[in-house]
Amino acid sequence: MAEFPAPPSSIDSVARSDIATLQATLARMTGNTVFVNSRADLPAAIAGVITLAGNTTYELTDNVNISPDRIVGSLRVMFRAQNNNQKLETSNVLPLITWEGDFQTESIRFVNDIGPCFDIDSFGGPGSFSELKILNTNINSFGRDQFRDSAPTILQNIEFNQDFDGIEFPGTYPFGLRITDVNFFIPVGPSATTFITFPPTHVSAVTDIRNCIFEISNPITIGIDFQAGATVSNVSSISGCKAIGSGNALATGTIDSSTIEWRFSGNDSTSGQLQDSSVAGAAQYIGNALATPVGSTGVWIAIESTVAFTFSSLGERFEAIGASGNDPGGIRFIGLNPISKTLTMRVTIDKANGARDYLFRLMRNGSPVPDSIFEGAFRDSRVSFSWDAVTELVTGDEFKIEFQQMASGTQDLTFTAAQMSG
Repeated sequence: MAEFPAPPSSIDSVARSDIATLQATLARMTGNTVFVNSRADLPAAIAGVITLAGNTTYELTDNVNISPDRIVGSLRVMFRAQNNNQKLETSNVLPLITWEGDFQTESIRFVNDIGPCFDIDSFGGPGSFSELKILNTNINSFGRDQFRDSAPTILQNIEFNQDFDGIEFPGTYPFGLRITDVNFFIPVGPSATTFITFPPTHVSAVTDIRNCIFEISNPITIGIDFQAGATVSNVSSISGCKAIGSGNALATGTIDSSTIEWRFSGNDSTSGQLQDSSVAGAAQYIGNALATPVGSTGVWIAIESTVAFTFSSLGERFEAIGASGNDPGGIRFIGLNPISKTLTMRVTIDKANGARDYLFRLMRNGSPVPDSIFEGAFRDSRVSFSWDAVTELVTGDEFKIEFQQMASGTQDLTFTAAQMSG
């Protein structure tokens, strides 16, 4: 293929890296295109296998049935339909298409009435991964489709139906995996099926499942099974999804809204199966009778209590810090993604009568949170205060409360109750 000319010096304002990217993209788009109107437009099968040339786009202009044969190939390929509804069909217990390399589909239908449609491996050699993009595609598979080892990996605007037996991602996805606007449908039948399986060999930088519908008419069907051993290296998400029917949206004992590696948001939880995650948490203690000694004014003091902080409400991204002696603990952030959040502190305090002024502050990992100081004036023997502080939350951050007496005439305080929430 001819090389593109080097960019002229008159466009120095355009980054050369951008030009190089454009050249690479254009070079890929100018590969061969084969228009397929019938089986005769494809190579002859050898032992039931049609081997297609790589670096080629195959555009269907009519429905094409290659039964009982199947397709194999390597390098870059794209399958698309001229009028958005043509189908490529076979009847074979093996996959309709087995491919190694860059694999893309656009606006086409694939059918295999006794086997899977795809077994795609986009691994291109040591340290090399090709693209996998399945876009605007209708897939009628009898068996389980497999997509492995690709970067990036995108499945978007797809309908899986008929005797669909699920899709599986058993490989490595260094630039992540995105499944968007996909309608998974399985009619009522005798066999158990899982729509999306992430087996123990699955390794992804990040997985994003978004705006999908799981129509689970069979009570023994599972929507998503993220199996033990499968890993994601960054927080992944299930968002804007909906589960319909009597099956299970999530396999029991795998992931759910409390799994810190996953974030569930904006899902339709009418069925009660796709509850959204919460970064909220409220830890508190009640009923402490131990006074915290105040030896002098102007000195910051950690509150003391014989009752430890425990969680009283949702704590999916927080946990209580264990008490030690008269230290009641506090809260620890266990979410994986750093966030900025407002924490609210509440304390109820008993003291002897007499006016006193005190300062309170929030501590993060032993250091004061900026702008977290609150001034409280005591005029009664029992008072309650609450104040807010905005802080960054990073995995492992620990938060506690301190106070100091401002005026002369020290007086011990009993923090009968305290709460930290966010």
